[in-house]
Amino acid sequence: MTFAWRDDLGVGVIDDGYLVVVPGADVALHLTGATAEAFDLAGRDGTAVPERLMTPMAGLVELGIVVTDSWSRRQVLRAGGAIAATTVAAIALPTVAAATSPSTVPSTSTSPSTTVATPPLPTGLYVAVFGERAVSRFDGSALTEMVGGLSYPYGLAVEPGANSLLVAELAGNRVSRWDGSSLTTVVGTGLSYPRAVCFGPTGDLYISNLGRSTISRWRGGTLTDPVTTTSPPCGLAFDSSGRLHAAIPAADVVVRWDGTGLITVVAGLDSPYALAFGPDGDLFVSNLGDDTVRRWDGTDLTTEFGGTAGPFGLAFDHDGTLVVASAYGNAVLAWDGAALTTLIGGVDQPYALAVV
Repeated sequence: MTFAWRDDLGVGVIDDGYLVVVPGADVALHLTGATAEAFDLAGRDGTAVPERLMTPMAGLVELGIVVTDSWSRRQVLRAGGAIAATTVAAIALPTVAAATSPSTVPSTSTSPSTTVATPPLPTGLYVAVFGERAVSRFDGSALTEMVGGLSYPYGLAVEPGANSLLVAELAGNRVSRWDGSSLTTVVGTGLSYPRAVCFGPTGDLYISNLGRSTISRWRGGTLTDPVTTTSPPCGLAFDSSGRLHAAIPAADVVVRWDGTGLITVVAGLDSPYALAFGPDGDLFVSNLGDDTVRRWDGTDLTTEFGGTAGPFGLAFDHDGTLVVASAYGNAVLAWDGAALTTLIGGVDQPYALAVV
């Protein structure tokens, strides 16, 4: 068996078929024509599955096989033997049933009539506007409110497949899902002032709790607290190896969870809050104590830039530009590696960012 990644298609190619990783199912599908063969993520015959393939969503829909890779933001539609690659926004999917929870995964059935989650959200930068209790979308020219009446949105995460947005509502002690048209509660009990939300490599949703020093995990409709921290955690992020990192402001550190315990990865910070891994794998950390964003390359900690006025949120856009939510400056800033500029002004306390 041979394996190759096809950047032009956004899928992995095994011999004459396509590798599809199903989040949360711990299996992959080897698709050849009308057949689907399941095998574990370790690969067959010692063939390793690249980490890059840990985020795709896939499903069999009426039009054929649709593969969505949230890393490259591309989909592939295979119908009647024809293969066409295009951007997510350019593919018109059939009407399908919405997922019931963030950890719901597509069926591994080979039936071509199996349905998957709702169509992708419009592309753009999504901003949790704390002061307006809303989530708004920036399309490159204007900021437009998408959903309002929230109970103080504090964290945002794009669901695998980019079909919905998860919102941590601090005062409501819940996490809600917005699918582009309606808002529903995903996790309504068991949280304690949720701050950050992010998805793991298998589709589980992780939530940091301000009210207690834990990180919750939502899996298959069940909420547990697998991670206990020394003090309340804030920003969460997974690296390319699927390891969870968390910012601990009171301890001035970033820790990594290895599945059983916590390891301090970065020390000497100043009230670290938001986390984001860059395209090169370096970790970027916002510091509320001195309004800086610092960079950890695995060996050295350096100050990337300052003057952010309350950097509560970080995100990288598709061009590799680092975007910063400046809550005290009422603005969203952009760092291109050389200069810090105002991307959006007049935003009433932006707290979190998400890129679709």
